[in-house]
Amino acid sequence: MPIHSLGHSSSSSPSTLNKESTFPPRRSALNSLHPRKKRSKLWRLPVAVVLVLPAFVALVIYFCTHLVTFPSLALHTNLGTSERKHKVFDDQLARAARHARPLPGCAVGGKRAKTFLIVFMGHSGSSALLSELRSHSEIYTEIAELVDHQPLFNSSAALEETAAFFKRGIKKGKVPGFKIRPAHIVNKPKQFRALAQKYQTRIIWNYRRNLFKASVGEYANRYLNDTSAVEGLRENVTMEERCKLGAGCRFRIDNFKFLHDTIREKVKSHHAILDAVNVISGSESCVREVPYEDYLYDRENVMTDVQAFLGLRAEDTKPSRFKATRDSLCEVVENWDELCESFYGCFVWQKMLEDVRNDCYCKFSSGPTTYCSAEAAD
Repeated sequence: MPIHSLGHSSSSSPSTLNKESTFPPRRSALNSLHPRKKRSKLWRLPVAVVLVLPAFVALVIYFCTHLVTFPSLALHTNLGTSERKHKVFDDQLARAARHARPLPGCAVGGKRAKTFLIVFMGHSGSSALLSELRSHSEIYTEIAELVDHQPLFNSSAALEETAAFFKRGIKKGKVPGFKIRPAHIVNKPKQFRALAQKYQTRIIWNYRRNLFKASVGEYANRYLNDTSAVEGLRENVTMEERCKLGAGCRFRIDNFKFLHDTIREKVKSHHAILDAVNVISGSESCVREVPYEDYLYDRENVMTDVQAFLGLRAEDTKPSRFKATRDSLCEVVENWDELCESFYGCFVWQKMLEDVRNDCYCKFSSGPTTYCSAEAAD
């Protein structure tokens, strides 16, 4: 910040009169008779400090509090503490916002749901979510994915089986439900919408915000043949035991094209799930959003909310499936730097690779743009 001169300028001007006739005498003449001590300029220093210091302090405060907005500085100088504090605060705000969400009209008043469906995408915590609901005394389930793995995979049969299942659960005096992928709903939109209206079906919309993390788990499943990465761990299996299974707790990703195709499929699936939710819920919008990340980081409160949405008695439920892969990609992917070099240059993936919670980041790099397309693979 420029500091302007604080000195005084003389207001006297040289006289046009002859020196001998000047009256009053010139200052120089008086000084010659009565020499004056030279005025000290040290008084200017405290004035300058008073003027400059507040601006300097404000600049330092601004820089420190906004450092997280400059990834080339904040993310790669180990100054993650401030950003983690912001993340914790953001999590608290998000949690408060979830608790403040009003229930949709179909669930107001505590009336119990007649039926429910979890419209989900793979590797989104749906198995854990349904296993926890299954432990509730008022819920009726049979097979987790009742209509997605039939010998004859067709939507007409799926529609009939769904109706028959709803009838069986209602007859038992419980709330029947299962998880369903979007394909059948999109294939038979009017029929599934009519079914949902008939059985007053409430929809739990289950998806993942971070599709990149989900795709790494799918890579372990599809490319490395490790099914536990997407199915989750059963309650009697420890993480130490899991690390000895399949691809283990840490693995390499060598086929980046395969990973990219998997990510693009996840993007397509995300849109398909949204379409299915819109179709089956119609204008009533009897839907509760349950993202994987909310369930992972705030499970108890999310389940309290889900129980309220379904009009169930409040019960302490427990899942029988658990996360099989560590949450930090830095710990999971052996060649993390290589992966970053291939994907971080694409702005569409950058936020998914900046993991504040786990202090996991890519080195700041422009990188290639080979794998930047988010369009579904052909």
